[in-house]
Amino acid sequence: MASKSSPTAPGGPTPLSELRVVLLGKAGAGKSKVARLLLGGKDLKEACDRCVLHENKHAGRRIWVVDTPGWDRYSIHNTSENIKEEIIRSASLCPTGPHALILVLPVDKLTDAHSADELKSAQQHMELLSERVWKHTMVLFLCDGEVEETTVTKHIDNAKNLLEKCGNGHYVLQNMGSETQVHEFLKKIENLVDNNDYFPPQTYFDMIQSKTPQPEDTEVKGDKKHSEEHSQEKTELRHRRGSYPINRPNLNEEKGTSGNQTEGGEATKHQNQDDFYALLWNCLPPATVILFVIIGALIGSVAGAAYGPLGSGAGIVFGVVLSVLISILLIYALNLARWRTT
Repeated sequence: MASKSSPTAPGGPTPLSELRVVLLGKAGAGKSKVARLLLGGKDLKEACDRCVLHENKHAGRRIWVVDTPGWDRYSIHNTSENIKEEIIRSASLCPTGPHALILVLPVDKLTDAHSADELKSAQQHMELLSERVWKHTMVLFLCDGEVEETTVTKHIDNAKNLLEKCGNGHYVLQNMGSETQVHEFLKKIENLVDNNDYFPPQTYFDMIQSKTPQPEDTEVKGDKKHSEEHSQEKTELRHRRGSYPINRPNLNEEKGTSGNQTEGGEATKHQNQDDFYALLWNCLPPATVILFVIIGALIGSVAGAAYGPLGSGAGIVFGVVLSVLISILLIYALNLARWRTT
């Protein structure tokens, strides 16, 4: 295995003094093999249900590799929540964030190319790290032993949609013992870093989005670009808003919002009705009694007039008492009916 990087071509990019990589893939994809390869054959503990961060100095640089637990081959729904959380956490284990995320797809001469379900599962698991992940992702086709070129080509063709998402960034590793291939793989990762810098974990990315002031030495090239694009979008939005009249009428003051106007009108209407009925019910009992007393007194007076003044007075008293009793019964009946309807 190569012990140091080859000289850089004149005018070419300076080799990175350190490299941070996250390895992702289904269970049994061979991520631990790739981790040992990148770390110079160092004996490593394999990831089972938690991420494992490995560190070593190799090929003239400091290398950090995060080995993640494997996901379900066919569906994200079959992957445990613990493993999903570990996948999300993986990017935050590298100091300030990984330079590259390597999606390991095994190529076996004895099995067919990856099915549509396997590739869909890989895409969904990768996007647990957000949609931004593809810009920093490289697909590694890891060959198990001697694999024919046609088999490799078939695997690449089947993964066409997945490769398009990461800008066709991929590498075929056929001989893990070849120093030349290891060097080429590392250079491929460096090229990805030159184009995109590193992948900030979601918590750091959210902090950038909220415009929290950051030290100059922690700013990321990709984040600066995203911040400029975000600022440009906000400026464009302001221009669009500025195309409307500045002193336009306040619709909320004049006739309410479209949704609340109807609701407010209905509420006012019902409130007025309730107030009217309350007033009516409060005034009805005394008015009813007075009316019935007057009517009863008149009827009693007329009926008792045939017996003289004494009979007329007795008729008035009898009419008033009877009218009061009738009005009380009527009020009671009305209140009972009102109570049943409420």
